[in-house]
Amino acid sequence: RVEARQWNVVYLSAPMAVFPDRNGKPFPGFSSPSSRALPPGNYVVWAEDPADPTRRGPRKEIQVGDPSRPVNAGVVADILIAK
Repeated sequence: RVEARQWNVVYLSAPMAVFPDRNGKPFPGFSSPSSRALPPGNYVVWAEDPADPTRRGPRKEIQVGDPSRPVNAGVVADILIAK
């Protein structure tokens, strides 16, 4: 696998990902490294071409942090989106 350089890394709350009309939110900047504060929970993440959002990498469900901890509890997660 190789890093999908200059693509947007996009995330969506996993429960919302079951609805086909829901669009994800991009992390700031392209590719990695990039960071955003997210509350603990399950997310679906993928990479997409900023010039053509229909070109997407595979979607992957991940768990960020411990959902039993308070929402304001900090967590750091490294996520690699490969194409």
